[in-house]
Amino acid sequence: LGVNYRLALRNGVLVYRKVAADSATATVTVKLDSKFRLLAVAMGDSTSPGLELSGDQAALQAFLGVLDAPDPSFNIVTP
Repeated sequence: LGVNYRLALRNGVLVYRKVAADSATATVTVKLDSKFRLLAVAMGDSTSPGLELSGDQAALQAFLGVLDAPDPSFNIVTP
């Protein structure tokens, strides 16, 4: 997509910054061909076309393992 983000999980808070790519400090790098691939990665798919992983893939799995599963019946507005 031509956009780089650095993610960090600190004290239970996921923080992202839009910064230039730096392979020297990245634990794992995920390259996507579309925004929809991000959803596939979040659901655990790491082998589909349009997705390129480099670095420590175990770090990505550990990162995804601490995130809460989304609730599809989330109430956006409550009475």
